[in-house]
Amino acid sequence: MPPKVRRLADRIGAGPAMTFAGRLELETAKGILARKMAVTELGGDVRDWDLIGAWAEDVADAISASEAGSWHRSLTFDDPVYFHWTSPIDPVSGE
Repeated sequence: MPPKVRRLADRIGAGPAMTFAGRLELETAKGILARKMAVTELGGDVRDWDLIGAWAEDVADAISASEAGSWHRSLTFDDPVYFHWTSPIDPVSGE
């Protein structure tokens, strides 16, 4: 997240944007690159339902508390859960 956006998000109490791993299957893959990836260890369903559930609970808590007038975010920008890598391939080395 760009530093200015992060400072504004911290100031207003917004949570970081989240991107979750998904599912890539040969039968539904679109494009040559996606089809090639689908037949490797990158293919399959790699969704982390516990992580998705924790994020959804945090959003629900924020909505409920904002309606009640008070709220404290349980997850922060520095929480490692926001930078969790679930792929069996290392994003830096590609191994």
